[in-house]
Amino acid sequence: MVNVEDDHCWSVGGIEALEDCFRTFAQRAKHVLAWDSGATRRLFADHPSAQFVGEEALPQDLPMPGRHNRIDAALALAVACRLGVSLVDGLTALATFPGVDRRLSVRYRSHSGETVLVEDYAHHPTELHAAIAALREGYPDHHLHVVFQPHRFERVLRFGAQFSEELTKADRVIVYRPFAAWQEDAELADPAQIAHGIQDTPSRYATEPLGELANEVAQCAHGQPTVVAVIGAGDIHGLVEPLRGQLADCEMAGLLAQASELPCPASRHASWGQLTTLGIGSARPLLLEPRNEAELQAARAFAHARELPLTPLGRGSNLVGTDDVSPHLALRLAGDFARWEAIGDEARVGAGVPLGRLARELAADGRCPEALLALAWIPATMGGATRMNAGAEGTDMAALVARVRGIRLVDGHSVTRAATEIQWGYRETDLSDLLITGVWLDLPPVGDAPGQQERLAEFARRRDARQPRGRSAGCVFRNPPGDAAGRLLDSCGCKGMRVGGAEISQEHANIFTAAPGTREADFLELIRQARGCVRQQTGIRLVLEVRPLGPWSD
Repeated sequence: MVNVEDDHCWSVGGIEALEDCFRTFAQRAKHVLAWDSGATRRLFADHPSAQFVGEEALPQDLPMPGRHNRIDAALALAVACRLGVSLVDGLTALATFPGVDRRLSVRYRSHSGETVLVEDYAHHPTELHAAIAALREGYPDHHLHVVFQPHRFERVLRFGAQFSEELTKADRVIVYRPFAAWQEDAELADPAQIAHGIQDTPSRYATEPLGELANEVAQCAHGQPTVVAVIGAGDIHGLVEPLRGQLADCEMAGLLAQASELPCPASRHASWGQLTTLGIGSARPLLLEPRNEAELQAARAFAHARELPLTPLGRGSNLVGTDDVSPHLALRLAGDFARWEAIGDEARVGAGVPLGRLARELAADGRCPEALLALAWIPATMGGATRMNAGAEGTDMAALVARVRGIRLVDGHSVTRAATEIQWGYRETDLSDLLITGVWLDLPPVGDAPGQQERLAEFARRRDARQPRGRSAGCVFRNPPGDAAGRLLDSCGCKGMRVGGAEISQEHANIFTAAPGTREADFLELIRQARGCVRQQTGIRLVLEVRPLGPWSD
């Protein structure tokens, strides 16, 4: 037992009737564990096996702030120990407890940590007190901006003055129109009085659409370390996503302003959907386009200093873009990195050069390596294809590359590695820590240019015949040892499966297409369903070949 206060008592006939419910409930139990307080002692002290848990039992190492969370944890631990769980195991479980949704749930945190968006379900004065106290404890150096929605006009009537008192402890407050739940009882009380009763704290009463409110709150959060707390049990939940988007957009605008001082071009014009072959992702990353190694080093240092994720794009052919607005940097190599030159019997190829373009230009001179003729129609750049050891027609990049140059993402050190020093695997290499800048190929002697061009065209016809129409990220899953992912998906009846605008191709079961406007969540759900079908029917767990850029648990 934790909370035996006056709440919902109007449903049972008053506070005395509510306490009788608690007392009756406890009498029917063999054991009662309750937090030690005057109310619990009064109600449960006569129970023959009542155990009261007190201050000495409060655990300190919890992943979330707040005395109320420590009280709940102490009671949970007492129950677990009563049921035979060891104290050590119980404390370990508490230390890894992720919390409960809409209870001090962090919905957004800027990479600098200066802006945090928290959602909490509190709709009783004691809950509101606990939430605000926990936020002050967890973010002692932040300005606290609370948007509070009363739940039911009945609570406005009963607790209005208490709500005002608790909200005074914030630095800025917006009281939003109440959520009436299943009964429209607006004549009971004036909710604006909650805002009017807040002393010495800027506050106002709001009724405007949540989208407009999100814009105001986001602007107020700009310029100083701020926690924005959206508190309430009703439809105020609808403020979280637009506000999260506004806060992230403000942060990205600030990052773009900082990036304008970099020597390389920086922009936010394109969405992930526009930057990838799959066409999914409404969020717009900060796109950096370095043209030489000095600019690339500057871009890497910019991301590293801000602890921002940095995604090399290539041609975006194996990426699942995201609708998530969390700040993200995309890197597209340009300038020197998009050029190549023949030097004797070698070609030095910038990592941003597309495979197809390189193959066509080399074939026109009769100097295209055989492996490149087969790989040319993979929609990738030289750097991306090398990093993941892309393959087709029975060959892969390991058969083509002579050596690689790049910079280590962790420290910016330049590295050159011969092909024999690289661990080449199926659709993977040990180059994951390297941002490839250039690749060297051994060139054959000048040969039959028309013949090479015809072979290049033949490989294109064969690939075109196998590839489904529509936007895709290529093969979704890697082939498991001794089998093909496409065959497994086909045999399990996955062809034609759909979730929203995402569909498994009827021509190739390992290629999922996305119609215009397909949501990231739908595409990822289709991946989960297809993988689940294969796992259930064959016991094989398929491994992703595509890379989701948003939140994803593999």
